[in-house]
Parts: sequence; structure tokens; C-alpha cells
Amino acid sequence: MTNPINPCCIADDRLDDFFWIVGWLEGEGAFYSDKRGNPHIQAGITDEDVLRRAALILGAGSIFHSRGVKEHHKDQWRIKITSQRAIDWMDALFEHMGSRRKQQITVAIEKADARPGHARGSKNGNSKLGEQDVLAIRRELVDGKTFVALAKEYKVHPSAISHIAAGRSWKHIA
Repeated sequence: MTNPINPCCIADDRLDDFFWIVGWLEGEGAFYSDKRGNPHIQAGITDEDVLRRAALILGAGSIFHSRGVKEHHKDQWRIKITSQRAIDWMDALFEHMGSRRKQQITVAIEKADARPGHARGSKNGNSKLGEQDVLAIRRELVDGKTFVALAKEYKVHPSAISHIAAGRSWKHIA
């Protein structure tokens, strides 16, 4: 295990790591948005080795360490994931989480979407596609239609169709 998982497209050989993270974050994680609406996933634990494994899987850039305040307190280790990476992980984790974590994720994403210029999907004023268009594109891709043909039909660049097909965009639409 040397590379972080890309939450947008989880390879079959990384499913064990993914479901380990699901369980770990269900117990130790927090999903929220700060005052500005920036999304965060944060988790802390006293076991450094467990936290380092989670950081590696999640692609968390920094690990924070704080010493126990009193002699009998254990050291604490924390990670935080922010911005688009946090949203990508929230999207990937959502269906596997319990109701309490689902509620935290829903609120965090709603606040993130409410930030000026950060709305997803058709709520973004720059979007050329709507949710129904994306669902139709996915159906047509399954039927064998090419990226170029779909791009012409929907008046978008072929890379937009490619991103939809690969799950890099519009991943919030089931």
C-alpha cells in the first residue's frame, strides 16, 4: 500500500482499504464545514500506526501530533482533509455510512455547495448540463455512443463526457 486511493474511481484491488476507511471514519471521523463553508473530514486517535495507515489511504497531506496535557494522557494524532478532496471522499463514503455520519456529510456538502462559485451540477451557473442530461449521457455511454458524438449532441467538449464516464464529474448524481 503505497499510494492513496482515488475516491472517484476505487480499483477492485483497493476495496479492502476502502472499506477499512469506511469503518474507521464511521467510528473516529467527523464531517463538517467551517465558517466559510469549506468542507472537512477530520479524525483523531491515540494510535499513531492506525492514523498513518488512514492518512496514506486517504491521501492526507499532514499528520498533526499533540502531546498529552498530563502525564497519564496519551499523545493524540490527527488528520484533516479539506476542499474538493474532502467532497470526493464524502461522495464515495456516503452510501456506506450510518445515519449520523450521513447527516454530517449532507450538511457539509450543502454548505460547501452554498459557497459562491462552488455549487455542483445545475446549481453552478456555469454548467452547460443538467442532472437529467447527465443521466441520459450515462445511459447512452452504456449503449455504446462515443464521447465525440455525445459532446456534439450536448454542445460540450469531449473531455466533459469523459469526466462523466470516469466519475470525475457529476459524481453526486446517481
